[in-house]
Amino acid sequence: MRARVRIRRTDEGPGWVLIPGTDQLALLRRCTDAFHAEMPDRGQRDFVLGEHGESLPALFAADPAAAADAGLPMTEGALRAAHTLLVTLLALIPSERVFMERTGHYRDHVKAVAYGLRRAASGQ
Repeated sequence: MRARVRIRRTDEGPGWVLIPGTDQLALLRRCTDAFHAEMPDRGQRDFVLGEHGESLPALFAADPAAAADAGLPMTEGALRAAHTLLVTLLALIPSERVFMERTGHYRDHVKAVAYGLRRAASGQ
């Protein structure tokens, strides 16, 4: 299910590991690309996503099989930036048709992953 996002805390590395399903990683990758296209100015992106936002394209470019096995090491700030990116993209593109054209995903799926990130980070 798209809404079930798996995250675990770790004592190693940046503190969190996101274990995305193949479809979730594709969604995160496409939404990151669409966000950058909608907001090409880096200053604006930094304002919205904070200092961790620029790391997202490289994180989400990971090999899906490797990401499913080992997960994506992320800081809490990067997790927040990912959530903020999804929620902001939903606000930036209000039309369902245009949203689908630019992201390749339905708005409801993006909402579900954003919700799943929040729930997983809070331990629910």
